[in-house]
Amino acid sequence: HQTRAPARLALARFAAAPGPRDASARPADGSVAVKIEIAPALRAALKLPGKQRKTRCFVEDRADERALRDAIETKVPALRLADYALEDRNGTVVVEGAAPEPEPEPAAPRAPAAAYRMLSYYHFFGDEKTADDVDAIVRALDRDWAALGVLGRAYAAPEGLNAQLAVPDDALGTFERRHLAFFEKLEEPAPGLNLARVVGRAEFDARPPFRALHVRARAQVVADGGGVDDLDLSDAGEDLDPARWHAELGGDFEASGGAAKRTVLDVRNHYESAVGTFAGATPLGTETFKDTYPRLAAALKDAPKDEPVYMFCTGGIRCVKAGSYVKQKLGFPDVRRLRGGVVNYTRHLEDEDKAAEAAS
Repeated sequence: HQTRAPARLALARFAAAPGPRDASARPADGSVAVKIEIAPALRAALKLPGKQRKTRCFVEDRADERALRDAIETKVPALRLADYALEDRNGTVVVEGAAPEPEPEPAAPRAPAAAYRMLSYYHFFGDEKTADDVDAIVRALDRDWAALGVLGRAYAAPEGLNAQLAVPDDALGTFERRHLAFFEKLEEPAPGLNLARVVGRAEFDARPPFRALHVRARAQVVADGGGVDDLDLSDAGEDLDPARWHAELGGDFEASGGAAKRTVLDVRNHYESAVGTFAGATPLGTETFKDTYPRLAAALKDAPKDEPVYMFCTGGIRCVKAGSYVKQKLGFPDVRRLRGGVVNYTRHLEDEDKAAEAAS
């Protein structure tokens, strides 16, 4: 557990508050019962069910705020990643939302943004999360992002997180700060944000990539069909930044003949590869990612195992599972993945073009 926002309640008030009047309500271990009520605004923001409006927990020492918070979060797991304060009101501990930053939350939903920054990120957890953890992640992200006017979709699963979002451009700094704070609470390294272009309001309205915000729990963030349950996703090969990828493979490979000398796999679905791919790359031709593992085995059947295997996808997440499978199940020790996928590579080229144009 990480340190939460400081409670407004002096700890002495917990000690002075009355315990249970009926001795039969006191457990045999001597702990005391504490009545808990979740404030309506926080309950609504976290979309908690009505049965979690009031509850009761037991602690050995009512003045031990850390122990009390642990007990409350055991009863209401969605609070594990929320910023909240505690206030004693006539013997009942009321749990109220606390702003994660000094600036106040908007009292009403934000108006549509003048421009949106498109971005994505993914993260695989060091250790799988429980169902309660996943529920807390979903509720915390939904609350924080909705307050900023974020649109898009995100999925949380025991294995990790995957998000594709449109963030109001004027709220990007706040989003980035909360992103770092959120992963600090999770005790996980914060993944980098795959920043794409800024889309103006008129263009966004004409062809909206997202119409609302949806944060959902899933069994997996990348559904692989099962059957391969023991992959170590931290051992997925080397992550190449776009500059190194470009240097090693010669961009689209045509100038250097890189495709003829290298094994390069397009780990996207067939309809994505049909839009465009690196010249000479081998598309797996999948319908969904569930088809990927057998297609990888077929594509690499005759490939020399002492040569590197390069792979890319749209944003990078699918290559983590594909790279893990190629290394651990097919026995290719040198796997190299394009960091951030085609999205990041495209942005890299755009940045280079802008720099060259500014220098000319």
